[in-house]
Amino acid sequence: MSDQRVQRKPEQLSLFQRATRNAAWVARHLKTSPQTVGRMIDSGELEAYKLRERGPWHIFLDSVAKLEEKIRSRHGLPDAHEGQKPCQ
Repeated sequence: MSDQRVQRKPEQLSLFQRATRNAAWVARHLKTSPQTVGRMIDSGELEAYKLRERGPWHIFLDSVAKLEEKIRSRHGLPDAHEGQKPCQ
């Protein structure tokens, strides 16, 4: 019996190799509301996807970090997480 698994190219798997969080987690982390997180997704400030049209947003954690860095640099703030481990 041979192995019948479908072999996928790495670029086809990349969506699920990036860490994600839901809108509630991102809202707590950024100290804002889930509605504001939704607007940030709509404006392109945060990168996210839905598995189903009415499903929850899956927000890429690296896009949250990029947004934080953009906000800090815009306002001349120091790195708030200097010396700390990244959120998991």
